[in-house]
Amino acid sequence: MTGSSSTPLRVGLVGYGLAGSVFHAPLISATEGLVLDTVVTSHPERQQQARAEFPDVRVAGTPDELFARAGELDLIVIASPNRTHVPLATAALEAGLPVVVDKPSPVRRPRRANWPPSRTSAACFSPSSRTVAGTTTSSPCAS
Repeated sequence: MTGSSSTPLRVGLVGYGLAGSVFHAPLISATEGLVLDTVVTSHPERQQQARAEFPDVRVAGTPDELFARAGELDLIVIASPNRTHVPLATAALEAGLPVVVDKPSPVRRPRRANWPPSRTSAACFSPSSRTVAGTTTSSPCAS
């Protein structure tokens, strides 16, 4: 992982719909210390849009292409449909990458995700209480 004061963190963004293109990509690129390295989207029009808006960005058609380059990245932001959050976050964690998920994952008490416990570290934001809680449990953010 890079991220020293002179080397920005390289961020991979999974999903380039509304959340990815309007919120995450512009905020990542505007934040000192971060660089938008890769955008993942399978939609050809969104791939063209990402290249037009961020000329230096790499574009991948699948998350697997991104995870294959895990050693070249420092952080993954998941801004894909809610149903994909748990499997994508799990794959990113298994690849050894820190993960930020756009919204709370759809994990509920009766069906908890199998998060890799040795690699799991999460900061969970609760919109209702506007609080952030750090956790290193085997099922982050589940209540």
